[in-house]
Amino acid sequence: MMQAFPFTSNAIVRRVKDARLDLLTDTRSRRGRRYDLQALAWTLLLSMSVGARGLRQAEDLTRSLPPGIRRVTGIWRRISDTKLRDTLFMLDYDELRCCLHRMVKAEARRGNLKPTRLPLSVVAIDGKEFHTNSQLDHPFVMKVQPDGDRQPYGRLRVHRAHLISADAAVCLDQLPIEGHTNEAGTIFDTVHEVIGTWGHTGLCDVLAMDAGNCNLATASLIDGRGKGYLMRLKQNQGTIWNFAQTHLASLGLEEALRVEVERSKGVEVERRVYRLELHSGVHTWNHARQLVRIQTLRFKTDENGVRVQVGEEGNRYWISNLGHKQFDEAAWLTMCRQYWRIENEGNWTADTAWDEDGRNAWATGASEVLLVGLLRMMALTLVAVLRRKAQRRQGGRAPTWKQCQREVFAALRVGFERPLATH
Repeated sequence: MMQAFPFTSNAIVRRVKDARLDLLTDTRSRRGRRYDLQALAWTLLLSMSVGARGLRQAEDLTRSLPPGIRRVTGIWRRISDTKLRDTLFMLDYDELRCCLHRMVKAEARRGNLKPTRLPLSVVAIDGKEFHTNSQLDHPFVMKVQPDGDRQPYGRLRVHRAHLISADAAVCLDQLPIEGHTNEAGTIFDTVHEVIGTWGHTGLCDVLAMDAGNCNLATASLIDGRGKGYLMRLKQNQGTIWNFAQTHLASLGLEEALRVEVERSKGVEVERRVYRLELHSGVHTWNHARQLVRIQTLRFKTDENGVRVQVGEEGNRYWISNLGHKQFDEAAWLTMCRQYWRIENEGNWTADTAWDEDGRNAWATGASEVLLVGLLRMMALTLVAVLRRKAQRRQGGRAPTWKQCQREVFAALRVGFERPLATH
């Protein structure tokens, strides 16, 4: 059978095996166990990988698996959506996080996560609110009281870390944000956890984050652990923002250190790089060595052939502890732009390809929703690697996320065309 994209059931199963779902703790009594916990966890992860929208579609997947897949996964019969829902109540969040870590580390050992877009391995961290929950007494749910007589509701938020320097922007971790605080109040603990998990692996040389997570304590932690940071600046940074405005905002077009131009949807996009070296830091940021400004201008050619600017001028400012000569201007521009892969290939992809921002048909309780989000990141990681492998083998054209989900489903339905590799 000719396959639309170059990955097989073998490639899918091997990567799920990397997670070692057999290490999950089964808290059930030994009496009356009809399904093995590993088979239940396989069902949830495979269903998420094919883009199932809920437990009912996960149940449908278990009806149609071929014998080879059933033998490897232990899914010998149909598993009801009720049993799968019960499984979500049973799983331990930290154990499932370890499964995600094992998946990524195995992929790194295969050499699929080496930096290809940047000189160093860069991890982007950003917050995501992916569920409105009525379970107001949960420690990770922030209670919101609307104006007027409307009922209070809860916000469930997480920090996610994605590798943005490799071809595949895999998810490295998902850490809940406590209900009594916000992103800024949790980012220090998140960074500490990310560096503790990934700092020795070669996948975490630089940590990048948006202005909402930019603060001195977190920057000092990263610098103290021997890692680089790249943090976006906004007006709420006060003194440093004013310093950047004073020294970089007034620079004219002819003073740009690098200019890159690309065409997008009939518009010519021009990006210019400005940098300021900080020999001894800036104010209390003693470890800061760089301020970077990325200016974006958009132009169209009118009917008379005249190049006319359209839209407003865009400016983004960044602060970093990386040395002035460590990268050239092209690498700085790439790094600042690649940060947004955490949106374009992470949060946005979870919303569009996995319907994360839609009605949650997997779970309603806060703890279970967090588990579903973690399973979704495991599925996104699996599909991201397969998608980039397909891109390389097809001459640079990447299939869409939904196409990859459909191909994963087709490969599982076909089964194994050759014996499954044992390593």
